This record gives sequence, C-alpha cells and structure tokens, in this order.
Amino acid sequence: MKKVINFNDVILITYKRLHKAPVKLSYDSECNELTITANVSFSKSLLRGYENFVAKAIREKMGPSKPEEKTFADVAEEGIIYNWGGTYDMTPWDGPKELHVKVIINRQDRGDVPKGQRCFRIQRVYGNGTSFVTSPPWRWLWGIITGNKECFFTLNWHPYYPGTISMNKYRSKRWFQSTVSHEFGHVLGLGDAYDAFYRFYYEAPGTQRYMMNFNNTVAPEEIMMAMRAHKLRKMQYFPCVFNWNHVWTNIKRSIFNNH
Repeated sequence: MKKVINFNDVILITYKRLHKAPVKLSYDSECNELTITANVSFSKSLLRGYENFVAKAIREKMGPSKPEEKTFADVAEEGIIYNWGGTYDMTPWDGPKELHVKVIINRQDRGDVPKGQRCFRIQRVYGNGTSFVTSPPWRWLWGIITGNKECFFTLNWHPYYPGTISMNKYRSKRWFQSTVSHEFGHVLGLGDAYDAFYRFYYEAPGTQRYMMNFNNTVAPEEIMMAMRAHKLRKMQYFPCVFNWNHVWTNIKRSIFNNH
C-alpha cells in the first residue's frame, strides 16, 4: 500500500469536546505508546453467558478460560484488546520501529465510564447472518450531502459518532472475537478492504491478512489509518477501483452461488 502521510503528521490528535468522543487515541512520545480508549455500552443480550465457545484459550497470552465465567461482552472485550493491542513497526511512515498500542475498554455495565462521557453501542443483531456497523439514520442523508464515500452510505463516521456495532451470535469464540475486532476497526474510522459489492468487488492489493479484509491480524497500516482518521476527523478508505467486467462477473457469481 502507498504511503499517504508521515507518522509525525498524525500523532498529535486533539478532540474539541473530549466527553463527546466515545473512542479516543492518545500518543506518549516518551515510551512510543498509542493508547486507544473505548467507552462502550453493551446491550443486555450481550451481557448474558457466552455458551458454546471454545473452552481452550485461542491464544497463548490470553490464558485459560471457562465458559461459565464469560459473557458475550467479556469475550468481545478480550478480542478487541488482544487484536488491536501489540507492537507495530511504523518505519514505512517515518515512525518508530516499535510503536506500542494499548487498548482500554471502559464499560457502562461495569461503571467504568466517566460521568457525562458518550459511549458507542455494541448490540446483538437478530435474523441476520452478518455483523455490521451503522450510524444513526439521521446521519445517512447528511453523509450523502457532504459527499461521503458511496461505499458506506449507512456509515457516516465522525469521532463523535463512530457508529453502532451489531453483532451476530457466532458459535465459534475465535470467529466472534475476530469479527467484533473487524467491526471495531470501522468504529476507529476504517473502511473495508475486501471485494464487497459496495466496493465494486475490488479487493485492496496486499491486504489479504489485514483485519479489515479477512478479520485476520491488525496491520501497521491499519493503525496508521486509525490515527489519520482521528487526526483529520474523516473516515479512511482503502483504494477502490470500478471495473464493469469484474463487477458483472461477481454479480453473476453471487446470483448463482457459484463461489
């Protein structure tokens, strides 16, 4: 992916009204640490026990887990912290070789959220096999008027209105966590990278293992895009190219389920 902006251009992130930003990014130059603080309100259905998830920890650093001790919210929180936290090499953007990213989740149900602080919501979706992020309906039209990307006509992102995550009830703990981490990427201000119909079936080159493509691993570029989104207060998109022949081929594939 082409470098679009230097690391030093995006590290100084400010919010005019801190309490209105559900998710905030802050950088400490002394220890090269980026802190992502997310204030979350989980729906009641996600505060119930997470049955049928894999009892064995999916990653060594997470330690042992017991099904009866976890709720959907607990599992989602674990996944977001693990997948987005870590150490990233930012040298392609003239940044440090080791940028440490720490994720802090403040939950309304636990009483972690400071008084007056706006939260974003994670809720259960019913009757739908997919998970997604949407803005309040009153922001949809505004996004079209202001020329927002056609890829996300229902998600007009802004640091003060990052969107609501609607999660499907996946039986696999690993898939549930990777999916909620992908959706959290949208809340951070990132678009998709895979070949969806709203991207004209165009997969961004070199993103096969990115979180915003196959729900795999957060790449340094995705951290950079999140910082840029919050710095510029504008959602960041992967390149998207229209090719009618490619679009038509994939439409026919979808119609006939010939995957």
